Amino acid sequence: MVSKANFAITSKARSAFPSKAAARLLGEALIHCDRSPQMWNVSPLTSAFTLSFAPIASLAPGAIERMLSDRDPRVRSLAAQVAGRSGMKSLVPALLHSAEAPRSIPARIVLMAVLRAAPSTIADFGDTPVDGNDRVRAMALDLAGQLNLVDARRAIEAGLDSPSEFVRLASIRSIQRLGSPLSLPALQKMSTYSAYEHSHAQVAIYELQVG
Repeated sequence: MVSKANFAITSKARSAFPSKAAARLLGEALIHCDRSPQMWNVSPLTSAFTLSFAPIASLAPGAIERMLSDRDPRVRSLAAQVAGRSGMKSLVPALLHSAEAPRSIPARIVLMAVLRAAPSTIADFGDTPVDGNDRVRAMALDLAGQLNLVDARRAIEAGLDSPSEFVRLASIRSIQRLGSPLSLPALQKMSTYSAYEHSHAQVAIYELQVG
């Protein structure tokens, strides 16, 4: 049975929908999102699509997280967008991992979802800044810089020592974005393995030195 809170939200949201059918789908999604996937009587795509219309996704983070690995790529992509739009900071690690999962979500959708979720601290990224998957780690460090997370500085600097060029370049970009002179020593001692990487590191060093 749908809870009183969910019933109230459903009733209030009816006027925001163009048809009774859409309002009915909202009610179905509310009812079924609190259950296990085996008990759903509506398709995951219907549930994900319905949730995207109302500010109720935060009531069912477990359901949204399950949809991130759904067999239907449309469900996965929509779930990522809903997570971002609803500001689900707790799903940031799952979002980042989903870009490299067997049932993956396009990186551009994941990146936009995390930016919209707007995590305010590197702690919201879980273990992704040190993840064993280089692409996941690079995305996490890159996004930390785009979001100007000052407390991510040490994690970003640690990426300069990664054997992966993806991670090292992401760290250089984020150091540039943060603009902290405290990162100069880490940049100056890093090893570069290509002219492209070396030039980016030198530009970052110059920018930090001149302020």
